[in-house]
This record gives sequence, C-alpha cells and structure tokens, in this order.
Amino acid sequence: MRLNYALVSSFLFVSVVLADFHIGRQPEPQFEKPINGTHVRRDPATYGLWAGGVKEKYPGTVTLATGTFIVPQPQGDVGSGFVIGVGLDGLTCTTALLAAGVNVMITNDGFSVIPWGQLLPRIIQWNPDPPNGVRVSTGDKLRVTVQIAPSSADADAYFWIENITTDRSWSDALTNNPDSPLCRQNAFWVVAAVPGGTTPLANFGTVAFRDLRMRAPGIDVYPRNPSIVNLVRNNQVISSVRVEPSSDIIVTYG
Repeated sequence: MRLNYALVSSFLFVSVVLADFHIGRQPEPQFEKPINGTHVRRDPATYGLWAGGVKEKYPGTVTLATGTFIVPQPQGDVGSGFVIGVGLDGLTCTTALLAAGVNVMITNDGFSVIPWGQLLPRIIQWNPDPPNGVRVSTGDKLRVTVQIAPSSADADAYFWIENITTDRSWSDALTNNPDSPLCRQNAFWVVAAVPGGTTPLANFGTVAFRDLRMRAPGIDVYPRNPSIVNLVRNNQVISSVRVEPSSDIIVTYG
C-alpha cells in the first residue's frame, strides 16, 4: 500500500485516534531537543546526538516531512543500538520536536525493531505487541511521515509509519503542552544514538533516506541541498553523510 500524500490530511482525520492517549509508563524520548543550539558545531556541521540531513525554511512554514528507508541489520554487542527517524524541528527549536521512526537494538535473540512516534514532551512508543499486527524487522522498507495538524483539529500533530514490505501501517495523533509549540522551521532525516547516554551505539552500516518530501509553505517540495550533519562521539566524527543529485540522504557509519 503506497501512501498518497495528497490524502494524508483527510485520511488521518478519519482514521487516527484524536482523543488523548494515556501511557502508564512513559518511555524515554527517542530524540532530544536542542538546548539553545549548544549541541551543534558548524563548518563542518557536527552534532552530539545524530547524523543525517536537515532542510531549513522560514519559521512557521514547515508542516510535513516524509521519506523511506530500509531498516539495516546492526553490528555490535548485545545491548547496543541506534534510532532512525524523520521529523520536524530537530536542530534549532528548543520548545518542541515532532518525530517518528524505529529504535533498533541487538538482543540475545537477534534484533529488536520498535516503531515509535513522539511530540516532545509527549511520547508514544510501541512495546512487543504493536496494534493491527504491524511489526518491523531488519530488512523491511518503511515510509515514515510526520505532519502538523491544522489549527481546527483536536490534535497538534500526526505521524504515520508504513511498512511497505509487509503492507501494514499505523498512524496516531499527538497533543502537546500549549507552552511547548513547534517552531515549524526545519525537516530532518537522521540516524541517532539512543538518548540517555547509557546505550552503546551499534554499527548501523548505511541508511539511505529516499523519496524525500517536505511541505513548506503549503506545497510538497524536494528538500534540495539539505544541510549535512555528522555524528560526533568522544570527540570523534563517526559518520559520513552525503546527498545524492536526487536529494537522497545517505548516512554511513564510520
């Protein structure tokens, strides 16, 4: 099932749960908000949290980001992992962050791939039995979309995770604290270390973000010439990011 982007808004209004979603135990956020830009060093751009591409627009204009990727098989020790995500306001907005993607971990039994969506400070994360039989394995191709809700909606944002390999999908609505507005300034496609600093980063090989689109302002466009950001750990750059002529963003470990 291929997502028709022209119908994203109308579909989500019908299909997602717009009521508040209560979680007994809040999982850790899969991405962290920047703190006054202090995580970012430029020329070349490096970041202590993730690697990938970011496309900036005028504040208040970016309302949607989408892209596809294949979930790689990680290499490393049991307990190590990484996060892959698509989102809005991940680099410069200090009040909120909207994102969705997968958390990939190496386990004693092989690999764990958990899809999630978040609108900081609110979080939704799947646990072992996701709804509608939607599961994700390494090697699956996913399409991830996040979208700002219209002002008339009963939610602040939506996210959609589509497993193209299995033809299954999941969407949900998110609400946020009124004091934590999204800046609507940039879209991002990234691979990240698991937040918190206690999970070792696994070798993620290469993650290719393709079929990229963003909506700003009001029309779907290719994120041409996005800014490249590399991941730094222990003062060492441990990623290599390139942008292809098609605007695909390729993130390689090492």
